[in-house]
Amino acid sequence: MNRDTARLPAKPFQGADRAEASPTRADVADYLNDLARRTGDRAFHRTARTLFQSQSAGRPTIDDRAAIAEAEALYATGKARSMWAAFIRVARSRYPSRRPKSVAERLQKKWRAQKKCPGNYFSGQSSGAS
Repeated sequence: MNRDTARLPAKPFQGADRAEASPTRADVADYLNDLARRTGDRAFHRTARTLFQSQSAGRPTIDDRAAIAEAEALYATGKARSMWAAFIRVARSRYPSRRPKSVAERLQKKWRAQKKCPGNYFSGQSSGAS
């Protein structure tokens, strides 16, 4: 059955006609899993699964404060000609199994954000940067 032609019930939850009844997470998850089964759209199943996950969706943040401090020290002591070279050097030494350019770009992005708002960047308030 195509998701555009799937027939959905008007009142998906038991007791939805009563004002005092509100669906639980389990009710919503069951409904979403039923939608996934009937429509073939796995997005409903993924959404149902996230209702019971303890952490929020998305990638976990990486604490790069020490790596950024190391890059700043390399640049300050003249061991790196530029901050970019320092980030590349730190990326290769701290994260050997990852692509150095990707790690260096992440470090540079966080370093620039830290320079703009030094008091708030590493205070635990995430701005979406990882």
